[in-house]
Amino acid sequence: MTTATLVQAQHGPRSGTGSMPQRTMPAPDRMRDQDRTRDQMRDQDRTRDQDRTRDQDRMRDQDRMRDQLRDRDQQRDQDRLRITQNVDGQIHSMQMLTQQERQQMRERVRSAGNDQERNQIRNEYQNTIRERARDLGVDSPFGPQRDGAGNRDGYQLAQMLTEQERLQYHNRMRGAGTDQERTRIRTEMQTMARERAREMGIDLPEWYGERLRGNPG
Repeated sequence: MTTATLVQAQHGPRSGTGSMPQRTMPAPDRMRDQDRTRDQMRDQDRTRDQDRTRDQDRMRDQDRMRDQLRDRDQQRDQDRLRITQNVDGQIHSMQMLTQQERQQMRERVRSAGNDQERNQIRNEYQNTIRERARDLGVDSPFGPQRDGAGNRDGYQLAQMLTEQERLQYHNRMRGAGTDQERTRIRTEMQTMARERAREMGIDLPEWYGERLRGNPG
């Protein structure tokens, strides 16, 4: 073996001869690229989470708004129902007066000189209505029925009687000397009213007017 061959064998091929060695990226640059990739992925995840949270918040806001609108509509319907019941009570309460008394009330109110006098006249007739309503076991003739009170039940039954019959009934109640006698008169009136309701095809449940039947006063 020649000297040149021996040197080449010990030190490899000379420059410009044979295959080129593979060049690799320095370790610090490779680590920076990996960190940059991780940061980008983390930013993407954070963006997705933020978008998801925003969507959830928007959906909650929409649900809350729908609930508020539904509650508002329900409250409005309840208010309208209360007003309607109150107006119905005031209108129906006038049936406690005879046609002649209602006409007299209107004439007196029209001829009154001021609001104070008109209110005084109205209060006078309302007291008469309350007194006659109590004879029927109705505590609040001018407003809606209270839960479990049966007020409107007793009042509606009384509408099955004529004005003359109701007036006679009230006079009998005024002349009754005991609670037992008033209860008997009230039961008699209610029985007559129920019979007339059935004749008109109105099927009354057994509990209808229950408070009225059980009220001795």
